[in-house]
Amino acid sequence: MTQQTFVRDKPTIISYAQASCFGWLIFGSGPAISFLRDDLHLSRAMASAHSLGMSIGGIAAGLSAQKLIHRFGRGKLLRWASVVLAIGILLFCIGRVVPLTLLGFTLCFLGGVTIVQSTAAFLSHHQGRFASASISELHGVAAGFGLLSPVVIGLCVTYGLGWRVGMAVGVVTTIVVEVARGRDTASYGLPFSADEEVVGHDVPGQLPKAFWWACIAMICTSGVEYAVLLWSSDYLRSNGGLAKGASAIALGCVVGAMAIGRLAGSVLTRRFASERLYAGSLLLALVGFLGFWSTTAPAIMIIFLTITGFGLSLHFPFGIERAIKVSAGRADRATTRIAIATAISSGVAPFSIGVLADHIGVSQAFLVVPGSLLVAFTVSILRPVK
Repeated sequence: MTQQTFVRDKPTIISYAQASCFGWLIFGSGPAISFLRDDLHLSRAMASAHSLGMSIGGIAAGLSAQKLIHRFGRGKLLRWASVVLAIGILLFCIGRVVPLTLLGFTLCFLGGVTIVQSTAAFLSHHQGRFASASISELHGVAAGFGLLSPVVIGLCVTYGLGWRVGMAVGVVTTIVVEVARGRDTASYGLPFSADEEVVGHDVPGQLPKAFWWACIAMICTSGVEYAVLLWSSDYLRSNGGLAKGASAIALGCVVGAMAIGRLAGSVLTRRFASERLYAGSLLLALVGFLGFWSTTAPAIMIIFLTITGFGLSLHFPFGIERAIKVSAGRADRATTRIAIATAISSGVAPFSIGVLADHIGVSQAFLVVPGSLLVAFTVSILRPVK
């Protein structure tokens, strides 16, 4: 890249919009699964089994993406990912039995994780020295759009339309994004050719050890993020006494904080060292969550949940940017490995909380979150990215 300014061209904007469609699913999935549990009379463990479907989809995306990118190009893969995401959301919404909703949720994350890792790799190549700001902005915009998801779902429940109507908005927006993209997929990455100069593709070789330390921190923070998003709504109902619709709308506070934090991160990275920001965000999330966890007053819970959201906001964009930075020119390989690792953690952490909650209560089970944050903070301090 030779540009001297951060240019938000059409491929960049489309990347933001596509990630936002997945953001709608992610940030609405917490209240949606809580309402699905009520509809189908599921235990917390059974409801949290959807997070295992999430892991399966993410792992499949991580295992297949690099080969598909080389064969068909990143652009075509991104288009197929949108189709899979839309089908997954639709199945999850219309499903009235667990196998169908599990299949839908798995497809959601097969398509969605492919979108996240491929757009991050694309922006890393496309934006050059502005990659950090662009990736942070990507996730900020996605979280900003995702902020509307729990609010819309909560309003749909409150006014009798049902949570499925609110979640199905993600299908429509995904179709709109692909129509806006048009026929041009080449701008996002062509198939790999060994006979041509490698432009926008990985250099040969293995990922260095520094990458795997960055990966460990991301495993912890991804588990935390999904645990908070999937279980906070339920926790607000059981420990804070909020009604169904109100608990879903309240989750918009943490999502809104994540959106603001990620958009701010795009600016902050130009003024402050990203490693300090990353470590600070881990501590902020820890303090915020402990405040949320230790009280039963709804207003105070929401305040601390918002603080938690500000802390969580920088974990994924900074984490994936850190991993790409130490990948030594292997962005696609790094993002696929991250996708597999974080898919496992983002499924196991919420599921473990669901299983523990059925035996020892959701309050004690939620202690998985601060424990994971402490591990991530320790790793970030002992193994900083340079």
